[in-house]
Amino acid sequence: MEPSAYLVSDTLLCLSAGGGESTKWTRFCDLEQNLVSDTFYNVIYENEKRVVYSEFKENKHYIIVRDIFNATAPFSETVLENASMDADPTLAASQDSDPKTV
Repeated sequence: MEPSAYLVSDTLLCLSAGGGESTKWTRFCDLEQNLVSDTFYNVIYENEKRVVYSEFKENKHYIIVRDIFNATAPFSETVLENASMDADPTLAASQDSDPKTV
C-alpha cells in the first residue's frame, strides 16, 4: 500500500501507510493547533472530530469510535459478534447530518 496524505478538513491532515488493509496505520495532524494524534490501525472512517477503527483484543473484534486527539474523552466500543481473525474486517461507515457524530 502506497503512503497517502489528504485533508479531512481545512485544518486536519490524514497520513496513512502500511502493507495492506489489515496492516494500515493512520495518524492525524491538526494544522491549526499543531497536534499529532495517536497511531490508529484499520481506520474505517474519520471526520473532523472522531475516528472509527476496528481492533482485535481479548479474543474479540471491536469497532471503536473515539475522539481523534483526546484518548481520555468518552468513546464507544462495540463487539462484533461471530467475528474471527479470518474474517475480512472491511466495513462501511458514513456521516450522518450532524458533523459531530458518525
